[in-house]
Amino acid sequence: MLKTQLAAKQEGYADVVYLDAKTDTYLEEVSSCNIFSVQGKHIRTPPIEVRRTIETSAKSAKVVTSVTS
Repeated sequence: MLKTQLAAKQEGYADVVYLDAKTDTYLEEVSSCNIFSVQGKHIRTPPIEVRRTIETSAKSAKVVTSVTS
C-alpha cells in the first residue's frame, strides 16, 4: 500500500485520487477503483470498459450517463 493510501485509510477514506503533478487540477488516476461523478441526475464516467456496470445501473434508475475523455 502506498503512503498516500495508508494516510487516507487512517483518516477514514476508502480510496484516494491523484491529481496531475503540474497543476493539481486534473484527475490523473484513482488508486484501486474506477471513478465516476454524480451531478444531479447525471453520472459522468471515464471512457473505460468497466463503466457498463454503472451505465446499466443508472439506466434502470432513469439517470443519464455521459462519457468524457
